[in-house]
Amino acid sequence: MGSGGRWVALSVRAVRSGLRDDFGIAASSIAFAAFLAIIPLIGLIAGAYGLFVPGETVARNLARLTAILPRDAQGIVVGGLRDTLGSGHPAGVTIIVSLGIALFSARRAGRSLLHGINLAFRIERERQGIRRQITAMLLVLGCAGLVLTALISLSVLAFLQSYVPDGLPGARLASTIILFGSLTLGAGIGLMLVYRYAPASETAIPWRSVLPGTIAGVAMWLAATLLFRLYVTHLARLGDTYGSLSAAVILMLWLMVSAWALLLGARLNAEAMDQAGITIEERDA
Repeated sequence: MGSGGRWVALSVRAVRSGLRDDFGIAASSIAFAAFLAIIPLIGLIAGAYGLFVPGETVARNLARLTAILPRDAQGIVVGGLRDTLGSGHPAGVTIIVSLGIALFSARRAGRSLLHGINLAFRIERERQGIRRQITAMLLVLGCAGLVLTALISLSVLAFLQSYVPDGLPGARLASTIILFGSLTLGAGIGLMLVYRYAPASETAIPWRSVLPGTIAGVAMWLAATLLFRLYVTHLARLGDTYGSLSAAVILMLWLMVSAWALLLGARLNAEAMDQAGITIEERDA
């Protein structure tokens, strides 16, 4: 079997084993916890970013960063940001309040994420006590840091675009490519860090071993997000069923789709490591 055939077989095995191990339940848990944590994290990001740029710039750049989301889900994210910016509190106060709420919310989101990753890597003995709490919060705050970095990058891109002459051929296309390229790179970095450090192993997973799942996870996430966006926009009529709750339902479903991509990427890494004879030494509880 060639290299391509081997990876196809590993991917099929990862999907089958994921269904057998109830990834759907783990993905639902991650999605629910992330849904509860997303607004406080947005407040934290907005407060930190707002220390350096005007509030209108924060809202505009976050809207660009979340352009890949279904429109209703994007509305919740941007709406939460506008509520934070419109509170009238100084940025420093916003950061302090949002940090406290985000840390509390991050505990549940991080624990769900850690459990899902350990399930995907077939690790039975998970972290316990304060070590688990700290790792969970660091994971979620690390994701917030990646979003903040992306927002800063958008500000730099907008600054550079101000020097580009109006009507320059290909300028808009180049800007779009850079935006989605940066989004893909950020998602890849985030997945690599999660796959390397989240499992409760005695030593960090080797970088080389997390690369296949990272590539597959990002590809699945982008494809699933775009397909889900098309489905929600053109086929689904969730507003008829859920009414005013449809935006929240769409965001929750998108988070679940994203969690599935994350877990399947982790399971692909586990399958590849198992085939290569690489064992994971589980950490003592």
